[in-house]
Amino acid sequence: MLTATFVHGTSRTLDPHHHHHNVVANTVVDDQGATRALDARALYRHAPEAAALATAAMRWELRDLGLGWWRRDNGVWEIAGCGEAVIAEFSQRHHDIAEIRHAVAARLGRPVTVG
Repeated sequence: MLTATFVHGTSRTLDPHHHHHNVVANTVVDDQGATRALDARALYRHAPEAAALATAAMRWELRDLGLGWWRRDNGVWEIAGCGEAVIAEFSQRHHDIAEIRHAVAARLGRPVTVG
């Protein structure tokens, strides 16, 4: 199996957001030497756990820089000492999504729920 990993330091809206993208080639060579399509169902099934392990490893490594962490009610980890005002200032994507959700709710005439 061939995988390439790309490390990004920002989100699409250029907010600070350190994250990885892993691209997996959709072909494998079987035991007989034939090329086949990859059955990626197990990769997708375990993606949330893999992401949790990757972010835990990142938090562990960054502790050497003296960073602490706190966890939001929704499960998102934030750097300790960064107040809500700082987080809000660097959360443009969140603001954009909230603005779109508000516009859709106004057009529908009812609240828009997520989930």
